[in-house]
Amino acid sequence: MRVKLFLSVCIASFIAVGFVFVDKEPDYGAFKQPSSAIEEWTSLEEGDLLTSLQSEKGAFLSHINFDRSQIEAALAEEDMPIVEFVLGIDEAGSLTFFVNSQFNGSDKTYNSGTTELKSKMRQFDKESYYKRNEQLPKKSREHIIDLDAAIEMIERWEKSGDSEKIGALVTDNGERLLSLSYNREVFESLLKVKAVSSVSVFTALNEDNDLTLVSIGRDVNGNVLVPDKTEPKTKGYLMLDFARPCPPTCVPPPPPPCTSTNCSGTCIDGACIGGD
Repeated sequence: MRVKLFLSVCIASFIAVGFVFVDKEPDYGAFKQPSSAIEEWTSLEEGDLLTSLQSEKGAFLSHINFDRSQIEAALAEEDMPIVEFVLGIDEAGSLTFFVNSQFNGSDKTYNSGTTELKSKMRQFDKESYYKRNEQLPKKSREHIIDLDAAIEMIERWEKSGDSEKIGALVTDNGERLLSLSYNREVFESLLKVKAVSSVSVFTALNEDNDLTLVSIGRDVNGNVLVPDKTEPKTKGYLMLDFARPCPPTCVPPPPPPCTSTNCSGTCIDGACIGGD
């Protein structure tokens, strides 16, 4: 009798755990689910834009960190030609980014983002950096920048006034900025370096005072991975910019799944074969 009771308890526990496992929502960190966070950003009142960029103490957003696994998950979407950082609002009412509308950054940093980068200047060799990266695919080279340019753009964001920061969140035609994206190839190049444990995405302003993102890898200890002319093993480290804003450069939504109502032919693996 005791054995039967014991087995019954074990089976019930197993089933309960199984249901918990199946019904468990994806881990979106400390933030709300992406769809609601992104929707809240698009509906945010203009008067709240500046507040969304600040910490409780009034410091402005510097950078958001993404775990390597989050970037790898984005790259696993083979039909997605870009890595897209979509703007959203977290539960604290602050601006955050979601990679390909799915994974939010693990943590955010406010105040200056250039101090640690400036400490790398003496060891950085711009000429050899660009020469070495000539071997990268063209779609990767489109996003490569050097350390001087990275620091300049990040500082431009830090030194900009309130109106400039708000203006950077609106496109030239007056629409709310929705996302910033890179060619997927450049992140594939970035992650070829095994030392990259995470990626910091720095808020920055380009020469036109438009919002852009400077992306730099970090090691497992949190150190920024900038090429050092005295350390040959660092030659594969990359710094990225020239993120494309949406709008106007937006990826069109995927076509709806094939059904008998939208396909006069035959649906095979979600695609319409034959018919008109």
